[in-house]
Amino acid sequence: MVHPAYEFAQDEVFVTTPAMGIVNSWRAAALPIGLGLMLLVGLLQIFRLGRLKDAAAMLERAREADPSNAMVRVELGTVRLLAGEDALARAAFEDALRLDPGLAMAHHSLGLLADKEGREDEALSHWRAALERDPGHVDALFRLGSALARRGRADEARPYLEQFVARAPREIYARQVVNTMAWLKGHAEVSSQGGHSRGDGVGVRDPP
Repeated sequence: MVHPAYEFAQDEVFVTTPAMGIVNSWRAAALPIGLGLMLLVGLLQIFRLGRLKDAAAMLERAREADPSNAMVRVELGTVRLLAGEDALARAAFEDALRLDPGLAMAHHSLGLLADKEGREDEALSHWRAALERDPGHVDALFRLGSALARRGRADEARPYLEQFVARAPREIYARQVVNTMAWLKGHAEVSSQGGHSRGDGVGVRDPP
């Protein structure tokens, strides 16, 4: 339902109301936005109750009803990831990218799975891809910066972590922001003294 509603809203961009001269897509956009919000509220309620299987079943039905909707697959992959079903999560995210290669969320989540399984280079590649498509993706900034810092590439990590601190909502990322700011301060102090910051806890705070 969401995908046809989105297409309808796209078509209405060429229609202007005669009385007020307003592009009709404003009104038509209420359909996909409303459906999307209804789906989101339903998922949040299911997550709150801990019913991940119910959420997965609902999203599987949505996937079957709208095979071309990449975001449904991202949401399904997220539920599978939360449920610890990594193989199914990866399949859903990869399927989403086949439909829409520009989905930053899918790349970010595949990075999480690769990092979890010890495939660090693959994780870095996915987080870079996520940031190419969405430079303000807060989670990808933090994950990429932290991973580079842990690998001793502090100078390369710094710009990503600085962007994370600048963009991250404090009410959500309070602990990560505090830890990152402490690491950045330690790295700056070592650099100003002419030292070489390895980013591994020697001479600076441990990576965030």
